[in-house]
This record gives sequence, C-alpha cells and structure tokens, in this order.
Amino acid sequence: VDPQAALTAAVSYAKRGWYVAPVNVSYNAAGKKTVSFLVDWGTEQSNDIDVVRDWYVQRPYAGIAILTKKSGLVGIDLDYKEGAVDGLGAWYDLCARYGNGEIPETLTHRTPTGGLHLIFTDPEGRARNSASSLAPGIDVRGAGNSAGGALFAPPTRTSKGAYAVESDVEPVPLPEWVWALIEKDGRAAGVGAAGVGAAGQRDSLFDDDIFHGTAAD
Repeated sequence: VDPQAALTAAVSYAKRGWYVAPVNVSYNAAGKKTVSFLVDWGTEQSNDIDVVRDWYVQRPYAGIAILTKKSGLVGIDLDYKEGAVDGLGAWYDLCARYGNGEIPETLTHRTPTGGLHLIFTDPEGRARNSASSLAPGIDVRGAGNSAGGALFAPPTRTSKGAYAVESDVEPVPLPEWVWALIEKDGRAAGVGAAGVGAAGQRDSLFDDDIFHGTAAD
C-alpha cells in the first residue's frame, strides 16, 4: 500500500474545495460497516490544504470521508449485495422510468462491496439524506441534518477491499428528475427544513453502519 496515496488524494479533494476528514472504515464479524472518525468531523472537517496535509502526514493509512453538505455535493449510494440488494439495477430502472433512459455521467466511485457512489453537485443543499427511500438499495448522502452526510472516497481501504475511481469525470448537477423524486419522498415522510421526519426520525447518515465518533447525528 502506497503510504502517500491517501495524502495525495485527500489534498486533491481539498483543492477542489471539498471538505474531508480522516476516518477508519472496517467491517465487524457480522459484516456490518464500522466507522471511526479520527477528528470531530462535525466541527473539524476541512478543505484547508495545510490542515488536510498535516492530518495525512500523521495518519498515512487513514481513509478519507468527503462531507457532502459543506462540499456542495450529493452522493447517490447504490448498494449491492449479491442475492439480496441490487441498488444498481434499481437505479437503471429509475433512469429508464424517469430519466428517458439516459444514465447520468458523473464522477463515480466503486465501493469495496461492489456498489457505486454517484457524485453530483448540489450547491444549494437541496438533497436530504435517506436510506432506501428512492428504491431498495439506493441511499442519498446530501445536506441532511447537522453536518450532513458523508461519502468514503478512494483510496480508503477496508477488510473487504478499497474504494476506487470508476469514472473520473467532473461531477455534474443532480438531474432534476432525481431531485423531484427526493423532494417527493421528503414531503411524504414529513421532512422539514431541519431534516427531521414527522415521527422525529433523524436523517440517515450511513445506512447500516455502526458509527463511532462524536458527531453521530
């Protein structure tokens, strides 16, 4: 493993104006993702190149979390578990039904379990976090509550493999048809400006993750 890889990538994300935080991502014996931020990501997330460089000089093997809200991004997280969940297939079905059959081309990362993170721009923070609300296996990592959502980014490594770049293009704006579905889903759930549902549920930061840190909300 290249000890400079995380440093190089984290600095490159910061240069794009994206807010990042060092993180450890692993899986427990039950196969659940365990997330441990190495700084208080709710208050210390940063796109300051010097700060980010210092983090990864001190922690060369740490993973990278991109914080979507302050970065003006939204991630469409397509989960895939063979024989159980197929977010990729569900996404293609949505594109066929609502997007005139066109698959949006945007920055795409592959996850260690075979899923995809489709990364779009959302500078106004319109898209709220959700888990499997658009369709089974499709989560939204957006503005949400508090510090918003997070996407783990290449070259973050886990016991199941590494996050990797699938399509290295610039993120494009979130298609309006996707936004319309997210907005419709939010209204149905009674989600208001704070991102809290009618029953008081908070936005989902990670779908089935076990979170260890100081900003779990």
